[in-house]
Amino acid sequence: MSKIGIISDIHGNIDTFKQVLQYFEQQNIRDIYFIGDAVGYLPYGIEVVALLKERKIRCIKGNHEDLLLQNQVADNEDVYQIEQIKNSIPKELLAFVKSWESQITFEANNKKYLLVHGSPNNNNQYLYPDTNLEEFANLEYDVIIMGHTHRPFIRKEYNKLFLNTGSLGLPRDIGNLAAFAVLDVETCKFDIFRFFFEPHQLIHNTHLHVKVVECLHRTQEHFVGELISITS
Repeated sequence: MSKIGIISDIHGNIDTFKQVLQYFEQQNIRDIYFIGDAVGYLPYGIEVVALLKERKIRCIKGNHEDLLLQNQVADNEDVYQIEQIKNSIPKELLAFVKSWESQITFEANNKKYLLVHGSPNNNNQYLYPDTNLEEFANLEYDVIIMGHTHRPFIRKEYNKLFLNTGSLGLPRDIGNLAAFAVLDVETCKFDIFRFFFEPHQLIHNTHLHVKVVECLHRTQEHFVGELISITS
């Protein structure tokens, strides 16, 4: 294991997921971690879960997987669209999701790594680029990797490295600029990569909530990460 790929918050965007898997193959990155939220918002969550299972990717549950496994309807179901997944996901794929871990830890080159979805304390806690991270100052880990906010960042504080991979399926800074991370465990160097995807067909051929459509159309001048092109 030299380089590993880390992806989060696919949210049913099967096309960007396939594209990043293609990139990992081209770069000979064989160790891949998925840190939560395969489903919700966008329509192809079942296909995403099936591909995660097929590729034998190590996964942790996000807050949307928690919703999927609960017996109650989410307050924002009209936006999340979890119930239709509950009603149609095959039993073997649901069992696969149930088997996902709540966090992943590993050690490499004398560094301790913690992978979570929201935060080390709470699967649904949002840690933004400007969030005060003092509550994690005494964690035994050297590197804490997370997703959930759909906004990538890399910060060095309290003698630790904090990384948010951003969202592969539904970014919240620039809506059609997918994000993922690559870690070189030999050097403990992280890169956040971004690539554009075309949301037009996704928007017009499926029933998305207006808030999701608005998110896909978001734009701003600056973004975190290195822009790349993924070609077949």
